[in-house]
Amino acid sequence: MARLVDPILADLQAEHHEAATLGSARGRCLAWLKGIVALVRVATVHSAGLLMWQLVGRPYEDRRAVSRAVVVTAASLIVFVAVLCAPFVANFGVWRHEDRLVLLAYLVPSFMPVALPASLVCGLVFGLGQAQRRVRVAVVALALAASSASWYLVAFAAPASNQLYREAFVGWDGGPHRPFRGVNELTFGEIRQLRAEPTIMPGTFPISMTQLARAYHMRLALTASPLVFALAILSMTRGRRWVDAGIGVGVVVGHLAGFIWPPLGYQSSVAAAWAPNVILIVVATGILITRWQRTRPSVRGGDLLLD
Repeated sequence: MARLVDPILADLQAEHHEAATLGSARGRCLAWLKGIVALVRVATVHSAGLLMWQLVGRPYEDRRAVSRAVVVTAASLIVFVAVLCAPFVANFGVWRHEDRLVLLAYLVPSFMPVALPASLVCGLVFGLGQAQRRVRVAVVALALAASSASWYLVAFAAPASNQLYREAFVGWDGGPHRPFRGVNELTFGEIRQLRAEPTIMPGTFPISMTQLARAYHMRLALTASPLVFALAILSMTRGRRWVDAGIGVGVVVGHLAGFIWPPLGYQSSVAAAWAPNVILIVVATGILITRWQRTRPSVRGGDLLLD
């Protein structure tokens, strides 16, 4: 903490204070954004290092299980992204476009944050199997790396690729009539800036504060989803592959359904975005407490018999 995080926070506070002294809202936003990017980089590198450190000296079966989990996660990510891209390819004329491969490449970053949690579940269930409980720290490190990647995607890569997709689809050649951007084409920093100072950015459609708030919190919730999924799987699974697979399917389907339906039932953008993660954490915590309470009587009974 003192060697990695504290210097970043000190620079963030100094740059933010300097921008506030000059009265520059954009400078404050950029300082905050640079600090978050730096923290994400540190978390990603540290998570990868922690994952490798956890594997050093571990039994061969555990190292092989973690490697298998990474491979299964990557393969599942490809499958889930392809499934999510299929409706756009079929219904929006992507495959009939002359630049179909370019359009497909632009679609991928937008769907990866949604596919990452589900692919991580597949990796933990089918890759680790019964080794989940023996390599918990490695699992958390893998989930942190996935969350860091998801943050970069939702904050920068996905908005840029969305705009490039729109420009390529209409055949924009760099002229004055560039396609306008919507809320999905705004970076995380731009959304934060518009929420702080409501205005209309050049080349951007008018966007309501409700849309901005929903996009802001939805992206944050998607960033936290891989870590939430990993903790939920660790607390819910039983060590039997197909039972765990059923639990994983239920977790993924319920979580995605929560992302689709809450905007229809919640007035608050915060509740609509964070409800799936919060519900999953509450359910996982309840299961963990129930299991802990079930093991206590048996332990006490064993102690009484020994006495």
